[in-house]
Amino acid sequence: MGVKVVLFGVTSDFSKRLLGKIPEEMCRRGWQVHVVSSSGGPVEDAAQATVVYHDLPMKREPSIWQDFLALVAWVKLIRKIGPDTVSLGTPKAALLGLLAARLLMVPNRVYFLRGFRCETETGARRTILLLAEAITAWCSTRVIAVSPSLRRIFLDHGLATEGKVLSTFPGSSHGVDCNLFRPAEKGRGKSLDSAVLGIRVRDIPVIGFVGRYSIDKGSQELVALHKHLFQVGLDHELLIAGPIESSPEMVDALFESGRVPHILGAVQNIHEMLQACDLLVLPTHREGFPNAVLEANASGIPAITTSATGSVDSVIHRRTGLVVPLGNTTLFCLAVESLIRDRNMRVQMGENALSWVRTNFQEDVKVNEIINLHFVDLPNVALQR
Repeated sequence: MGVKVVLFGVTSDFSKRLLGKIPEEMCRRGWQVHVVSSSGGPVEDAAQATVVYHDLPMKREPSIWQDFLALVAWVKLIRKIGPDTVSLGTPKAALLGLLAARLLMVPNRVYFLRGFRCETETGARRTILLLAEAITAWCSTRVIAVSPSLRRIFLDHGLATEGKVLSTFPGSSHGVDCNLFRPAEKGRGKSLDSAVLGIRVRDIPVIGFVGRYSIDKGSQELVALHKHLFQVGLDHELLIAGPIESSPEMVDALFESGRVPHILGAVQNIHEMLQACDLLVLPTHREGFPNAVLEANASGIPAITTSATGSVDSVIHRRTGLVVPLGNTTLFCLAVESLIRDRNMRVQMGENALSWVRTNFQEDVKVNEIINLHFVDLPNVALQR
């Protein structure tokens, strides 16, 4: 039969981390593994030299000419590699790669659904993105959603039949490394002095945010929260880790209150940052399933997020954190305030969150589950050749 070949793909080099240890595990099982992305050189911590990386330029935003060139490149690459399975996630890589895979009759074509980008769009742009989702689903032989609520919204839009769309449960695209993300040693967390962070956190409540600082991820809500806590007299530190994708005005607004936030940019050792935090906030408008919440939970801290798709699956309300209605900025600010004021509740939720993530999201267990979902029999789905 020969060695089986699997091809994973994401749009950007940054998104390769969404694959977790899935490529490594597939190598261990004897597969020949290829990973495609824009600027697709190997990541620094790639554990397996046997994973073959490919650079295939793709633009995240629609571009007819650039997308056509990328589609041609996908066809050439897939014809050269000859994969038995393709597993593609993030919108542009999935659309182009699965279209090429269908044209070349790759037998197992997986759309790994990590989010619903059109959820926060309106007008013609929303229509175009919905059409792209429909084409992507049509080109796939199965769809794997990274959370139950993401599966529901995909089905509600009529983009695929119910039997074709599977879901990880309770969610996540690769689980969390509970050996790396773990609670700080007693007496260390709040006094963390890290060259990575470049700061010393004072002995006051520390609020963390991990992700793109953008409208979709809740930049406006973060500004409102920072101002609210200053106005009610709650001293705190705000740590923001991730790329800045908001306007300069929205960044400047963070500095208008009396407490200067720490804008850290891309942080390699997120586990060190989370060990310095008392809680994580994620006022997002859309998600697939937020890995940052799992990483915070594994670090022993609760999370406050919204009822947005994906996020709503990541927190057990009043047990591992708090879930506030999407778009209710006032309630979000009050929820954060309540946990800052009530240390006992915050600590208890953090302990609950740690237990929950260790029970449901251990990386090795989750990776095994996701790999199995790629090859599970779907008797009610005609696999297209």
